[in-house]
Amino acid sequence: MTHTRARIGVAVCAALIVLASTRATQAAKSKVLFVQHDKIVKFDAFTGLGAQPDTVSGRIRGVSIVNFHFDVVNFPDFTFNNRAGITS
Repeated sequence: MTHTRARIGVAVCAALIVLASTRATQAAKSKVLFVQHDKIVKFDAFTGLGAQPDTVSGRIRGVSIVNFHFDVVNFPDFTFNNRAGITS
């Protein structure tokens, strides 16, 4: 049973590596300069302010941070202000 789980784990890891390298090759062939990977780490529902730090990959590589602001004008209408910075 343990050997079966180990083999499945190795197979899944190998599939993920192949998938990641395939996507990197596809991105290199396309005209996409970068892909931004981020997640919300801070959000204040009262003020609508939030932050999303993470990484940028592709022809441009580095660290990114996005500051955003939601403002509910008249429910369900809202405005969204989004500013991103990338350091490489």
